[in-house]
Amino acid sequence: MREAWADARPGQRVRREFRVIAPDGTERWLLGVGEKREMPDGRVVASGVNLDVTAQKRAEMRIRESEARFREMADNLPLIVWMHDAEGNQEFVNRTFCDYFGVSREEMRAKRWQVLMHPEDADAYLAEFARCVRDRCDFHAEVRVLNGGGEWRWLESWGAPRFDEAGGYAGHVGTSADVTERKEN
Repeated sequence: MREAWADARPGQRVRREFRVIAPDGTERWLLGVGEKREMPDGRVVASGVNLDVTAQKRAEMRIRESEARFREMADNLPLIVWMHDAEGNQEFVNRTFCDYFGVSREEMRAKRWQVLMHPEDADAYLAEFARCVRDRCDFHAEVRVLNGGGEWRWLESWGAPRFDEAGGYAGHVGTSADVTERKEN
């Protein structure tokens, strides 16, 4: 924070988060917001306010830790795991998904996952998924997909709507399993 103030020019606003050690020895996070100004007599002064944002920072850290645990768990499952946002765009796929299809996570962002489906099955699968997104309800469907080895395989998918703390629809999370042997027997 000292560097931010030292580097600021008159008229420039400063906004930084920084840590301090409280008199009781605990670490606190502060948000400093202020501005340097040049006075009529040429002096440069700084004024601002520091807000204690420790609770917010701790909540952000808990969320990051929770997301990291979810991703670690999902990446170590033998099933394909996926998550979509409220518009049906893919937000997350696990390592099993990437390995199965021979793709990277970046390649599967948005709606690019749809190209993996067999043309004869895609419309019905996509229509059911769109209906479940629209109605905020559980999803279940089967579809043929092209795996990373260039082979058409059957997947069965299950998904459930997810909601944010305010109750707003946040998308779907689900899993898919290769059921080719069951379908062929």
